[in-house]
Order: sequence, then structure tokens, then C-alpha cells
Amino acid sequence: MSNSIPVTAPMAASVVSIDVEAGDSVTAGQQLAVLEAMKMHHIVEAEIGGTVASIAVAVEDVLNENDTIIVIAPDGSAAGAARTSAALDLGSERADLDEVA
Repeated sequence: MSNSIPVTAPMAASVVSIDVEAGDSVTAGQQLAVLEAMKMHHIVEAEIGGTVASIAVAVEDVLNENDTIIVIAPDGSAAGAARTSAALDLGSERADLDEVA
């Protein structure tokens, strides 16, 4: 697919899990895979919504930075739009923390 977007490894790491299959619909922010680097797990999320066109790796593969993990074909809908960072009010009260306190 000519307009497909590759999801790449942010660092050298090994693949712990692939959480989608080819043909799955995904939304921006959805977990796609988990990588492990230096004994820490790193979640790989979709930056855009669309359909998983292909999966380029398997569990236990060792990746270099910028290696393609998954290829997504954008769907062009509002739900598939690139994720934007919402403004967070870091000073606001959180109900889950209020319960602990």
C-alpha cells in the first residue's frame, strides 16, 4: 500500500509481544507491541488509526533503532486521525490518588 505508515522501533530492543494481527483495525494510541530493552518493557503504540497492513517481526526478534515493526494503512476517518497530545492539568485532583490519601 503506497500510503502505509511504518511503526518503527524507538530503540534497539527485543520483541516481547505483538498485540495485533494483520488485518486488524487499530486506533491512535492503541498498544501494538511490547519491546524489551535493558530489562525494561516499552509499549509501542499506534500514532494513527487504520488497518494493520503487515507485521514485519516476530516475538523474540532483536531489533535495531528504526527497524519496522508493523505497517499501518491509514483509514482517513476522524477516529483514525493522528493522536494529539491533550493539555494535562498536572495540578488537578485525581480521584484514584484521593482514595489512597
